[in-house]
Amino acid sequence: MITSLHRCLFAEFPSRIVCPARLHFHFFRILAGTIASAAVSWSQPLTSAPRIFLLNNEAASVNAANLAAPRAYHTAVLLRNGNVLVAGGSHVLGPAVATAELYHAATGQWSATGSLNAKRDSPRAILLPNGLVLVAGGTENDPLNSAELYDPSLGSWTPTAAMATERYGHTMTLLTDGKVLVTGGQVNNGYLDTAEIYDPVTATWTPTGSLSAPRYHHTATLLANGKVLVAGGGTGSGPLNGAELYDPATGTWSATGSLAVASRFHTATLLANDRVIVAGGQGSNVYFSRTEIYDPATGIWTSGGNLALARSNHTATRLGNGMVLVQGGTAGYLQIFDSSELYDPVTGIWMTAGNLGTGRSRHSATVMADGTILFAGGTSSSSNNYRHSTEIYHPSKAVNSFAEGIPLMQAGYFYDVQGNSTVTLSASSGSISTNHGAGTWTWTGPAGDGPAFKTVLLTARDTSGGVTSLTFGVQLTNQAPVTAVVLPQNVPAGQTRNFTFTAVDPSPADQSAGFAWTIDFGDDSVPIQTPAGTASPLVLSHAYANGGTFAVRATAADKDGAFGSAAGVPLFVAGPTALQAWRLLNFPAGGGEDLADADHDGLVNLIEFAFGLDPNSGASLQLPPARMEADQLVVTFDQPAGIGGTITYGAEWSPSLLPDSWTTIPDSGSGITHTFSIPVAEHPRMFIRLTVAVR
Repeated sequence: MITSLHRCLFAEFPSRIVCPARLHFHFFRILAGTIASAAVSWSQPLTSAPRIFLLNNEAASVNAANLAAPRAYHTAVLLRNGNVLVAGGSHVLGPAVATAELYHAATGQWSATGSLNAKRDSPRAILLPNGLVLVAGGTENDPLNSAELYDPSLGSWTPTAAMATERYGHTMTLLTDGKVLVTGGQVNNGYLDTAEIYDPVTATWTPTGSLSAPRYHHTATLLANGKVLVAGGGTGSGPLNGAELYDPATGTWSATGSLAVASRFHTATLLANDRVIVAGGQGSNVYFSRTEIYDPATGIWTSGGNLALARSNHTATRLGNGMVLVQGGTAGYLQIFDSSELYDPVTGIWMTAGNLGTGRSRHSATVMADGTILFAGGTSSSSNNYRHSTEIYHPSKAVNSFAEGIPLMQAGYFYDVQGNSTVTLSASSGSISTNHGAGTWTWTGPAGDGPAFKTVLLTARDTSGGVTSLTFGVQLTNQAPVTAVVLPQNVPAGQTRNFTFTAVDPSPADQSAGFAWTIDFGDDSVPIQTPAGTASPLVLSHAYANGGTFAVRATAADKDGAFGSAAGVPLFVAGPTALQAWRLLNFPAGGGEDLADADHDGLVNLIEFAFGLDPNSGASLQLPPARMEADQLVVTFDQPAGIGGTITYGAEWSPSLLPDSWTTIPDSGSGITHTFSIPVAEHPRMFIRLTVAVR
């Protein structure tokens, strides 16, 4: 068949682009069915316009363990256990293979698993709701109609019912009811418009409505409404631009808007907004950089912008952030790409992203459970043409990432066949500097507020009128504020003190917007939460009921949700004195001021405490009486238990009760016994009063 011959010839065409000096590749001649090669050095540029290239701060792709054998046109399915099953495909010189391998995500290693029951080049595979993997169709020497199921728990394949029609270049789509739709494809004598439904419950195939036109190497995308969009593809007459919708409820197809450009070997990706973006592909001897977006609500296609490179047989992956990552592919016998491009549905902009570690086409790309992407196999520009290498791509490193509040920078290189000195670079924002001798450029931009995604358009112009542009993205990440706690000094229990909390955010915008605070004083009190937008510093008052050591913690969240926490050094709170404890016991609701008279018996609360009286029941107990001992008037008493060193006792005498007539009497007691005495003979009339003071 012409198609098979085309693929075999393609498999023998390696390509490599060496930049920036010269382009090197192999030139092949077909002589009487024999392929002969001669190395040719071609000094003509791929384009006369200047070229711009991007450098990433950190490699997005990391080499992983190799497959046991090179392969391309294979299938790759993420299993429920997080491992990846690779099966079938073809290898050097085109023979189909039946082998299968497992990538173990936990160890990063490959291991052999059960082989398919039939060798299959270009099969289709899908994970069923029951955890089994269905593989159907493909080709060995002829197209296949057989199908089989892989059981991960057994590591083996079991034949299941065969399709009604042999096919390869078909599509396989898991429907919302768990059944599988197969459409189109190619057979030895032509191209197919038929479609079939596989039911995993009954393990049978059932014919369903046929497409309006035969097609192969098209795309089929499950829409949010449960319908399936089929777009593009081709037949022996060339590529198609038609699209149609399959309704599982009726088993019928209906026409919808057509692509602007007929293509096959493109990709179709469902966006988070339920639209579908078709990227790249090839027509008749032409490769496309155009992308188109389908809106299910209107059935209309609109332009999605252009890729930087025309490509087909690439992969397109929707990332967790909703962006679409296009990687690898080919644009003819002499070009296999390692480049990546990222589409932002919010802005509708395509931008350059971190490259793969090596160029590859007709490879597999599988999104792992952790969000990374496993690339395996594919064709390359090397002499054997098929790759056994694999790599792990980190989407988080697809574009350079910067913390908010830090000036931005991006670097790269450029060249022009007329000489770098002829090139002028400009940027849509920020500023750009160039080193024409080294052929390098550096872009700088002001610090910004994260999280945010920024795109910058670079344009290179030479003196001959050549113009090239490159768009790159910069990810701004939100940073947590730095939080601190300033503790008061000398904090006694029962007394209110001020606490100061500060937060400093790298982003001036976050700083001015304020924070949502959570303050935990480390005791039994309920943590205090402030509304968002509360400024820093924050000053709060707090009193500890009891003594002890407490950890005061402050958490400040900025307007974007990043939060920083800080705990002050352990705060020691002096426990309550005997007097404070007495106040809490007798006046739990307050009112225990020292100079108040709670029971109105003429004795203030402090006196009642000092002499062990009940402050709430009147003077049922008298103060210590004075007595005569020889010629001395003596007042002696033992202070009540529990007073400790809280109170200082004293006594004073006066002959007249006048304010300035009081004289202190020395305390001759010791320990808890207090004794005050004064000679009576010297003073025919005297008054004695007891005093207490809080230490």
